[in-house]
Amino acid sequence: NDPTILSSMGVRGNPGASVRAFRDFLPHAYIYGADVDSKCLFQDEPRIQTAYCDQFDPSTLASLSERFGSQPFDVIIDDGLHSIGSN
Repeated sequence: NDPTILSSMGVRGNPGASVRAFRDFLPHAYIYGADVDSKCLFQDEPRIQTAYCDQFDPSTLASLSERFGSQPFDVIIDDGLHSIGSN
């Protein structure tokens, strides 16, 4: 998520844009996001909550339920690391 690096995100990339897009596209939804990149974590966004999570640190995965609670989710989109070691 570094907009200074050539990537599919582009040079004008905006970290956190995908959760904002889901919020705008689904006007009655609450969006929960987790990321290892602190630039993708933000506060005071309507209907969005974010939390730090590192797939290589099981304690951060466990902390997600503390942060977001135990309510059921209707949809989960996993866009985590794409490596064997992280799964």
